Amino acid sequence: MTTNKYTAKRNVNGKIVEVTIERGTYTREISLDGAPSGTSKTETIDTTVITLRDATGKVVASGSEIRPMACGKNLNNYNQAVQMGCKGMIGDKVFLTPAVYDAIVEAIEEANAAAPKTDEQIQIENAKAAAKKSYDDWYNSDEQKKSREFERKFYGQHSDL
Repeated sequence: MTTNKYTAKRNVNGKIVEVTIERGTYTREISLDGAPSGTSKTETIDTTVITLRDATGKVVASGSEIRPMACGKNLNNYNQAVQMGCKGMIGDKVFLTPAVYDAIVEAIEEANAAAPKTDEQIQIENAKAAAKKSYDDWYNSDEQKKSREFERKFYGQHSDL
């Protein structure tokens, strides 16, 4: 198991911004109906946790990303947030003022630089991307399109084949 984990903290107007990024790989033991199979698989880890706390340390909001401004259930809060110049959201209800938004972006950049992807993680992600591209190329090939069209006709409700 090879992981890089880093937590960046900022204090903005009495609020504590905390961004934790963990990247790397781990080995997962494969079981068959709960019984060990004697084999394992290397999986990747790539998590980001953004936590916003008040001055007492109580968690106000947390999420894995900064979401764009969205009109939630309470239109009055949204309008007020827009008037305050809010730039984004964490979760469904917490709007981010420009100062807090900038602190989060800064902390994410610091954590990204401090916890880069491992070489093994990059290899696994590249192999998965290559396998997906190969599958997509096969699935979208003329031969497969014709095969799926034939199956729809053959198994169709009113098939005359």
